[in-house]
Amino acid sequence: ADGNPDKAKQILANGGWKDSDGDGGVEKAGMNAEFTILYPVSNPTSQGLALAIAQMLKPVGIKVNVEGK
Repeated sequence: ADGNPDKAKQILANGGWKDSDGDGGVEKAGMNAEFTILYPVSNPTSQGLALAIAQMLKPVGIKVNVEGK
């Protein structure tokens, strides 16, 4: 939604994604809006980017797990 969290929340809500349990993350049909970003542990730039993405998506209710491999 071009960096607009409110618009992103509206798009998710229109698609049926809601925070039905009050934990801050949205769910639909019993499934959480959640995914994992894997990055190479030898690349701190990739880690920083993955963490930034996670922080940007958290306010709209999407949980991003960041994992180095």
